[in-house]
Amino acid sequence: MESCPENKSTHHRCFPGSHNIEVVADDSPGSSAANTTNEFHVVQDYETYHVAGRYCFPRSPNVQRQLRLKFDWGQQVLLFGFSQVSTAWAALFASGSLAVFFGCMFLMFFERIEQFIIEFSLVLAVLLPVLTGSILFYSVWKDDLEEQFFAKYSVTTALRLPSFGDKFVDTLVGLFLIAYGVCFGIASLCYATSIRTALSNCEIAVGALSDMPSLLVCPTTASVARLSVIYLGGLGLAWLLTCGEVRAQKDARHGFSYSGFEYLLIGSYLFVLCWILQVCKSIEQYVISYAVQLWYFQGNKTVGERRRDVGSAWIWRGLCVGLRWHLGSLALGALLLAITGPARCLQPLLAANRNRGKSEKNANGDAKAGNSWLQFSGAEGGKACQVHGAASRFRACWDHFICYMHSNAYLVVAMDSDGFMAASQRARGVVESSGNPMSSTGKAMWMLHAAAGTAVAGIFTWFTWLLTGTLDVYADPNSPRLVSSREEVSILAGALAWATMQCSMACMEMTCSTVLFCYTIDRQGRARCGIDSGDQQSHLKSIWHILDDEFET
Repeated sequence: MESCPENKSTHHRCFPGSHNIEVVADDSPGSSAANTTNEFHVVQDYETYHVAGRYCFPRSPNVQRQLRLKFDWGQQVLLFGFSQVSTAWAALFASGSLAVFFGCMFLMFFERIEQFIIEFSLVLAVLLPVLTGSILFYSVWKDDLEEQFFAKYSVTTALRLPSFGDKFVDTLVGLFLIAYGVCFGIASLCYATSIRTALSNCEIAVGALSDMPSLLVCPTTASVARLSVIYLGGLGLAWLLTCGEVRAQKDARHGFSYSGFEYLLIGSYLFVLCWILQVCKSIEQYVISYAVQLWYFQGNKTVGERRRDVGSAWIWRGLCVGLRWHLGSLALGALLLAITGPARCLQPLLAANRNRGKSEKNANGDAKAGNSWLQFSGAEGGKACQVHGAASRFRACWDHFICYMHSNAYLVVAMDSDGFMAASQRARGVVESSGNPMSSTGKAMWMLHAAAGTAVAGIFTWFTWLLTGTLDVYADPNSPRLVSSREEVSILAGALAWATMQCSMACMEMTCSTVLFCYTIDRQGRARCGIDSGDQQSHLKSIWHILDDEFET
């Protein structure tokens, strides 16, 4: 599209349709011809703006609302929702910047009011989804309630509630949010003890962060890098998605239609985009582990120096070393950790089944418990044998590949400059030889991640929604920066806030994991050399009692 109409002073030829006139070619049966007549009407233009360099969208909210109904819901989100990003960039930038600030404040003040922060995050993670889902449910029945109740008592309301404009979508999203909030609340009550245990792990990380505050640069820089990748990748994805052909659907609406090759391009693009985001995360984890392990094993050599200055040098050196020498290992680790992530989530379930199987073998005998599938006959025995074989193959894959995938491998890469696979095996060996059940990951830590992310995402979703609805620059129908798709823009702001908060939580988790791993190596070395663990280094005294208490329990 070379240019879009900017006012009503110009006219364009519009193609409303065509009609065919059948003409009999000769006297033979079934033989005919058709003359096609294309009709063009000259219509007056209206004010529009560019979208993806291919489409002209009306600026008038009323005309935009009429045009929006001509597309299915997915295309509405793509065309009308994300086309508002350039218009509402200031609101999105404000939300992202505040989210980065919140993440830094979360790490700085966590040591002082950790109990309040965790409890407040858990409460918001339950209330905000339930409240938002209930409002969406009310939006579904809002018209009927106003007609039956407000009209009856001559009451008018100008309250604008969030709605996607489709009752089915509002109902589906509302159900999901309410179910998420209720399930998260139940899980928080069930794992309250584990959450309190995870707080001690967070104290370890906060102790390291307070002694080396320059580590706060890592989540801030990682947030900026991720947001930049998301913006540029989302822009390219929008361009790619608009390459489809617009066709009429069965319900008289329009939508994009793609060929098989175009679907392959879209899938490949999404795969590479997600991989790049995971690589950004792996680089952040590597830099943190590089700096923290140097901080842990520094001894008392830098007592007279300012450790925040030394920490900055460590962070910069870790970034340079990682990008120059270990970028391939970090990219491979990002890919493998992302692929095996769903399988690693089953680790507690597999461990419970393994313990249950061992107890059954001890009670009923090895032969009876190990070969119980042989007691079946015929087709049942064959199916049992197939299930047993599939389970055995999965167990072998788990024992020889999946169980080695852990972010601790980045620490071994930083310490020994090994490849990712070799580092994964060595990290697994250190953890197994320690016999220590303490870990910085698990259900409780995942819940803390989800609680902090949900709370921050919910806050900034509503903040952006209110901001784009109250400021005249976004709410005035005559404003050139009118935001007509507030819901989609608000969801995007919430997603950006979630990604930003996960950078801060990843910094805390990786710091804790690195300290635990270094403590395990240090403890094993002291045990071999017969050195008393009471002679602590000065910079570790604040967290040493936590480590000793956790390892003794």
